[in-house]
Amino acid sequence: MKTKKSNRKLEYTAIVILVVLVVAFVFLMKNSSNICSNGIHKEIYSPDRSLKAVIFTRNCGATTNYSTQVSIIEKEETLKNESGNVYIVDGQALKSSPKISWVDKSHLNIKPRPYKRELKAEKEWGWIQTVKISYDEIQ
Repeated sequence: MKTKKSNRKLEYTAIVILVVLVVAFVFLMKNSSNICSNGIHKEIYSPDRSLKAVIFTRNCGATTNYSTQVSIIEKEETLKNESGNVYIVDGQALKSSPKISWVDKSHLNIKPRPYKRELKAEKEWGWIQTVKISYDEIQ
């Protein structure tokens, strides 16, 4: 009889521990972007000033490298604590920042710095108001 009670108690304890671990895992996954931070380096407005390209450094803690990232966002938006939606390269913005210019309101040109590892390089952004993205070498 005593063995059945101790087995049942052990089962309940295991279930409680499992539930706590699952809840902790879900909480960490949901809030994982909070360990990262973005530091804006530069904002470049489109010719009609409806959009802006934001160059920023993303830092996600001691176990990851800094990265320089570019996001295109609406002019009134503030940069969210998310990864860049257009361009990502290794290194801090001061040393890795690409040269960016708007060719026109729907075309952004990015000139990456040489010898930097590109992690993301989109060719287009947006659904309704699309922006073409081209890449040239820095001369």
